[in-house]
Amino acid sequence: MRATPLLAALIITALSTSPALAYRYQVCSALGDSKDIKLPSASLTLRSSPVSFPAGVWLDGLNNAISQFNKNPSPFRFSRVTDSGGVGRGNGQSEVWGSTDNSVLQGAPAIAYTYYDCYWFFGIHSNINEGDTVFDYRSPWQWTPTTTKSAISRYTGSLRLLQGTAVHEFGHVTGLKHENRFYNVMGSDFTHLDTNGSTVNAYVGEDTGSGLVDLYGLNGSGIQDLAVAHWRYLGTSGEYSTHARTRIFNTGGTELSKSTVGAEPRYNVTRGTSVKAEFTFENLGRSTQTNAPVKFYISSNDIISTADTLILTSSVTLSRDTPSTTTRTVNIPSGLAAATNFWLGVIISTPAGVGDGNSANNTSYIRIRTN
Repeated sequence: MRATPLLAALIITALSTSPALAYRYQVCSALGDSKDIKLPSASLTLRSSPVSFPAGVWLDGLNNAISQFNKNPSPFRFSRVTDSGGVGRGNGQSEVWGSTDNSVLQGAPAIAYTYYDCYWFFGIHSNINEGDTVFDYRSPWQWTPTTTKSAISRYTGSLRLLQGTAVHEFGHVTGLKHENRFYNVMGSDFTHLDTNGSTVNAYVGEDTGSGLVDLYGLNGSGIQDLAVAHWRYLGTSGEYSTHARTRIFNTGGTELSKSTVGAEPRYNVTRGTSVKAEFTFENLGRSTQTNAPVKFYISSNDIISTADTLILTSSVTLSRDTPSTTTRTVNIPSGLAAATNFWLGVIISTPAGVGDGNSANNTSYIRIRTN
């Protein structure tokens, strides 16, 4: 969630939203001119509360969230120091802390406050001067800094991943708004995840990365990064996108029957038949990747690797703009054991000669059971 106090200005101008792009940010407009509302430079130091984020797993989780946010294709980077003078809103410092005060939280599990100028005085002035991120720390805590899947809501746990919501709120601090048209972290961040085996990771996402490039430019020496997830865009809930798990269809496009096992869908597939497997692919790096290899596997567990049984080699071309949720037709091997659980996995790689700077998000899966 975001709150946006406006600092005093000589002449307050109209606020509008960014044009029809794959992301949204706020614009300051006046006298036929406009300017993005963003931080004055491509770096910002966040000051974390030592009470809310003491040394150990909680501070490690916050540092991990900053690291994940910094893996974006723009030059924008956060750094962090421990706050020594006490945290608060409107004090000219960008801070991160936890609170139990609902007048601060406004009913949200977390909220970002941005303080900015928006006025015309011989030109438009529209800098963000302060960005604060506040988490709801009322008992029982709904957060976890651990990336273990069994702890996370939407899997078998009940907690929200701290890193995912932190990345969402940090997006607001840079000037980004909520987004409800695509699968993205500025929508429902708690279902914007990369998952393989027992590990769940938060990440910036493709259209959010493109928004940062629009606001702060392209990092010409930044990493290349392709990703795949078993989440997809579902619909709209106010300003937020909603997400659901990707699916498996028959060749006619009808979703196969499924059950829920361990809080995850398990599709019933017939050995020796073809199915269409759906996954969301993203380009999180600095440039378009042409004919990037995409390989599908059958695995005996949810840890997908090249040691599993390869069933299809394909490719995809991904530019950086919006996520691509697509299907590929794969053949379910006839030699698989009947009435047995397997995982239909996928691995995406950058093309030969192009390094992938974040291989942790290259793999995903959908659980199946053979007939």
